[in-house]
Amino acid sequence: MEKTKRFLEVSIFKKIESESKKYYEKNEPGHDWNHILRVIALCKKMMRDIGANERVLIPAAFLHDIICLPKNDPNSSSSSSLAALKSLELLEDCGFSEGEMIDISNAIEDHSYSRGRTPRSLEGKILQDADRLDALGAIGILRCASVATNMGGAFYDEEDFWAKNRLYNDKKFMIDHYETKLFKLPQSMNTDWARKEALKRVEFMKLFRSQLVGELDGDDFSLNLSEGASPKVLI
Repeated sequence: MEKTKRFLEVSIFKKIESESKKYYEKNEPGHDWNHILRVIALCKKMMRDIGANERVLIPAAFLHDIICLPKNDPNSSSSSSLAALKSLELLEDCGFSEGEMIDISNAIEDHSYSRGRTPRSLEGKILQDADRLDALGAIGILRCASVATNMGGAFYDEEDFWAKNRLYNDKKFMIDHYETKLFKLPQSMNTDWARKEALKRVEFMKLFRSQLVGELDGDDFSLNLSEGASPKVLI
């Protein structure tokens, strides 16, 4: 009986995987299918450690970015709400109860950083942590560069790298995004494991930034690279 139940669940997950994959084909690398697979892997790791309803968590992870508007789109903050609504359509014929569908949809809606919401369920909290962890570390550096390039931004401000005499502008300069959002993510994690992992990944990003500064700090560059107090007002 247990084997039959597990077989049916795997079949459902495979169907959701097949249905959702096409929605990520045109996404930039920061929010593509590989992002989804990494988030799922992180969800499974946390699920093994702290428990969760797999029938809610894994579908939510597959579907959480099926609608992902560009970061410079004026309606970007609505992406998770739109994805949550779309997920209900895709889940209709997959054998979920009404309650499970609502829980999946809520987890998708709640995961968004821009909504500033603490997820209502354990599954939502794990999904939010997994999604935020994928914005940090080595993969976070690549994703941040991809998003910045897609938005037409520069990697850094050649005249004021550390934003001493300007406001942060992470829509214009990729490196500003580290301070405006990414380095703050560890304190927003819902689970202890994710918080510890996030801190490790942030340390790697700081090493990368230091390496970048070292490479730019030469006679051939006219950058202001002396680190100092940065403005607190964010754009």
